[in-house]
Amino acid sequence: MTRSGLREWESTQRQTAHGAVESEQRVRLVRPVVDDSVDGAQRLGSAYWQQVERFTFGLVRSRQGIDGVELRLLGRRPLLLAFAQPVTDIAEGSLRCCYPITGGLLAYQPGGEIVFAQDELGDRLWLLYSQVQRRIHLAISRRYFTRLIGEAGQ
Repeated sequence: MTRSGLREWESTQRQTAHGAVESEQRVRLVRPVVDDSVDGAQRLGSAYWQQVERFTFGLVRSRQGIDGVELRLLGRRPLLLAFAQPVTDIAEGSLRCCYPITGGLLAYQPGGEIVFAQDELGDRLWLLYSQVQRRIHLAISRRYFTRLIGEAGQ
């Protein structure tokens, strides 16, 4: 176990033939960090948006609205990324919270998604990100995992 509570940290990235960026971060856990429920799945997403704000010292702010989540510079303009309402999926041993990307300056075009998942079958909590910059994701993801682990008392 490292000082931050992260161990067996993995990160991969690739660019598709269409130019989309797919980035995945994983960490191996001793036990789940959220309940196996719709609320637990949504908690995975909301904790990430909080870490985006903290990491950027409030420069990038998330807004949850009727259409989904928006990431905006100082909470105003420009719209950096827009996501539809989350789609959750609960199955035996795993849960997912998926936010389809609907637009924004950092998205080449609508498409792709950011997915937060907890998979008990492999004791892995993993993230799949598309069309977002790697360095920011890595830093935010580390803080995100550390916070979830800390809140779960691991």
